Amino acid sequence: MSRTVWLVQGDKRRDYSAAEEYGEIKEIFSSIHRDFDPSGAIEHARRALSRLDEDDYLVMAGDPTLCSICVTIAAEYLGGCRVLRWDKNKLRYDLINLAF
Repeated sequence: MSRTVWLVQGDKRRDYSAAEEYGEIKEIFSSIHRDFDPSGAIEHARRALSRLDEDDYLVMAGDPTLCSICVTIAAEYLGGCRVLRWDKNKLRYDLINLAF
């Protein structure tokens, strides 16, 4: 089974290609409007992450609230998640397993 790297909220000015080593990158939120609707964001993330597999990864990029929503949903679905955390000193992603 192929792995997916779920990018919470991408930024066109940043390069996420190093995460491709872990799987195909799919963006959950492409943008967020000024009038943020938490319930709409939760429903959107639930739909997007309905295909989340225990072998997939989350990249915590973008709005911290959206990152929190996605980790919470992953915990609901799988009891935890695997997070790719960018290490700016090593210039690579480190894997963190979160089990709740």
